[in-house]
Amino acid sequence: MMKPYMELGCLFFIVFFKLGSGACAPFCEFRDWGQWHGCNATCGSGVQIRERNICCDKTRYPALKQCLISCNITFSLWQANGTEHKVCGKCQQGGTFNADQHRCKCPLGYKGPCCEDTDDCLKQPCMFGRCTDKINDFQCDCMVLFEGEICNKLKPWAIAIITLTALALLLVCCYFCYLMGKDEIDNETEKGRKERKLQPTSHKIGPTEKP
Repeated sequence: MMKPYMELGCLFFIVFFKLGSGACAPFCEFRDWGQWHGCNATCGSGVQIRERNICCDKTRYPALKQCLISCNITFSLWQANGTEHKVCGKCQQGGTFNADQHRCKCPLGYKGPCCEDTDDCLKQPCMFGRCTDKINDFQCDCMVLFEGEICNKLKPWAIAIITLTALALLLVCCYFCYLMGKDEIDNETEKGRKERKLQPTSHKIGPTEKP
């Protein structure tokens, strides 16, 4: 696979370059540098290129390729002296470029191909739901009982169910308390009966009875 700077170099004959008005002097001389061309990658291992302006007769040689041929300038010489490259499209926020995946590996809190997007879910804004990060925003997918932008509100029917459930539990607790109290009263009553049966009875001797 051809490297980016080689691809750009192969297009040297169509890139912009300034040609003198008529025949400039000295002919075939390299002049000042032109503007940098756009980066060939959004981020990561991109390359930018710029070319020198060359003195040439544009009336006779309208294209750069023709000018280089007429000036006896080889492609390798043009690459070494007439073109310049620099790395561009670096990952933002201190991210590192993964050449295998062709994207940046971002530090915690950032997302996107170039780590240009902040992870809005990092602070866990959804109280009772799952957070999905968006560009400068987030979306909460709430649990079944909750609603609202950050899933912090109970749905009306959920409030009704919780209220009825709490009331039912209260009634059940009251019923068990009543049963426990009734059993305790019954036990005390039965205990009293047994104690009365076990108490001795006094018997007085009558006047006709012999001791």
